[in-house]
Amino acid sequence: MSRQTTPWQRNIDGLRRSAQTKAEITKHRAEEAIALLLKERRPITFKAVAETAQISTAWLYANEDIKERIIHLRSQQAPKAHIAIPVREQATNASKDTMIAALQRRIKEQAAEIRELKQQPRRRLYYSECFYDTIWRTSFKLILLSISTTYRGWFQAGGVVSGTDLEDSVHSPTKQHRMRCPKCS
Repeated sequence: MSRQTTPWQRNIDGLRRSAQTKAEITKHRAEEAIALLLKERRPITFKAVAETAQISTAWLYANEDIKERIIHLRSQQAPKAHIAIPVREQATNASKDTMIAALQRRIKEQAAEIRELKQQPRRRLYYSECFYDTIWRTSFKLILLSISTTYRGWFQAGGVVSGTDLEDSVHSPTKQHRMRCPKCS
C-alpha cells in the first residue's frame, strides 16, 4: 500500500484580501489628511500628512501615488512672503563698520572688567594676609611691651628688649613683607 501525497498548499487568499483592504484604508486616510490640510491651508509635507492621517512617513514614501501627489502639492504652495527692507532703511557699510567698532570696544572693556574681577579675590586674600601678619606682629610686640614695662628690671638687666625698640618695630614691617606688599612699599 502506497500513499500518494500531494504537496500541501497554503491558503493565503484571506491574508492577501486583508492586506489589500488595510492598504486601501490607509490610502484613504492619507487622501483625507491631504484634503484636510488643503482645506485648513496648512503646508503639505510628508510629516504633516503622516501626523494628520496617523500613518508612517515610510508608508507615504513607499506609496508612489501619494508620494507624487504630496511632492506636487508641496511645489505648488506659495513660498512665504519675503520682506524687503527699503534701500534707504538698509544699513550702509559705514554704519555697519561703526557698529562693529563699538561692539569690539565694548568686548574689550568687558574683557578688562572680567580680568579685574578675577584679580580681586587674589588681592583681597593677599591684603588680608598682610593685614593678619601685621596685626599678629603688632599684638605680639604689644604683649612683649606690656611684659617689658611690667618687668622692666628683668629685661633691662638681660638686655633682651627695650620699650622703645618694641614701639619702633610695631610700625616697621619686615623687609620681606615690604617687597611682597604693594600697599606697604
